[in-house]
Amino acid sequence: KARHKHWISGSASNQLQLSAYNHNRSLLRPREGVAYKLLQSVSSTRTARVLEFVKSQGGFNELILNITGMLSNVSFGTPAEKFESSLKELGQALGFESQRPDNDYKEGPDNLWVTEPNEYIMFECKSEVKDDREEIVKHEGGQMNTHCAWFENKYGKVPVTRIPVIPAINLAYVPHFT
Repeated sequence: KARHKHWISGSASNQLQLSAYNHNRSLLRPREGVAYKLLQSVSSTRTARVLEFVKSQGGFNELILNITGMLSNVSFGTPAEKFESSLKELGQALGFESQRPDNDYKEGPDNLWVTEPNEYIMFECKSEVKDDREEIVKHEGGQMNTHCAWFENKYGKVPVTRIPVIPAINLAYVPHFT
């Protein structure tokens, strides 16, 4: 609908696209109007959020199945969408607020958790990288640095643990982390 409306009114087309995008983040992102919603710790305690998650599972067997599924999806060789989605769910199961900025807003790291008020964990996931690769390559280092800068731009200078999730343990000669 937005594509057809564009010939009549560009701004009306963008509003339609923005409305659709706000309901389904998998759609094409509009050029204007998408505002990033900062991830903040809710007032309830972490223990209360964990208890709420456990109660929402419907019973012990369902809880074990869901946790086992999350953990098996957070392993190398898993498709990125499934890996990152499970990492978000795992954060929520642990009582953290969790989001996927790259998926939802097309900017920022793959996963972001808030662990305490103004304390964060940022994940840059490379689940589809071959297990036997030994080095982190230039574009992966650059991507991590870009997402670190994005985080500082959005959240300021607050405590954040930055975790590149990749089977390689060494940096190649060219890339450098800030």
